[in-house]
Amino acid sequence: LEQPELMQLTNYLQLLGTESLSFEQFRSRLQSIGSTLAFDVTPDAFVMKVTGFDNHIDETMKLVGDFIRHAKADDKKLRQIVDDAKVSEKAFFKASAMLEQVKYGDQSRYLRKLSLSQIKKLKGKDMLAIYDKVRSVQCDLHYCGTLPVEKVIGTIRQHLPLERTTVASNSPYYRELKLFYRYAGYGAEHRLRLCQGRSGR
Repeated sequence: LEQPELMQLTNYLQLLGTESLSFEQFRSRLQSIGSTLAFDVTPDAFVMKVTGFDNHIDETMKLVGDFIRHAKADDKKLRQIVDDAKVSEKAFFKASAMLEQVKYGDQSRYLRKLSLSQIKKLKGKDMLAIYDKVRSVQCDLHYCGTLPVEKVIGTIRQHLPLERTTVASNSPYYRELKLFYRYAGYGAEHRLRLCQGRSGR
């Protein structure tokens, strides 16, 4: 939410290769060992998800580390980002946006997201600059598998540039809920629903 460009960034990264491997070559290398690399963004986190087989963890982490360090910008791929934004705009639900504004005021994600005209102006080098900034933020690593913890830690330290994660994270990112009335029934009765707590949703 603090960086509205992250939604476009997650889609853009999944269309890129590296300085040494084209998109097709990079994805083919991952696929050949049964691994995947995907990106996602939530209201308070940027997520990189890697899946694969334990017996190929070294090859997988090597490819992922190469991508993290050397993802290559491709302005042609931004056309798809624009097309996706157009589709999303057509599917826009006004009721959902109104509810967000009632709940969060100017912290509504619909008010903070990039407009179509802003998305059209995005450049590959600017997107990777945002990615570079994101990579400097401290993160949590979660592993699910059968390998010894020491092996996983050693492989990650060997291949991923964790030494660059030096900026403190603001996650979870909270938005203040606004005070509003909720009417119940058809008569004069109403209930005051006090929503002044904090919520990450």
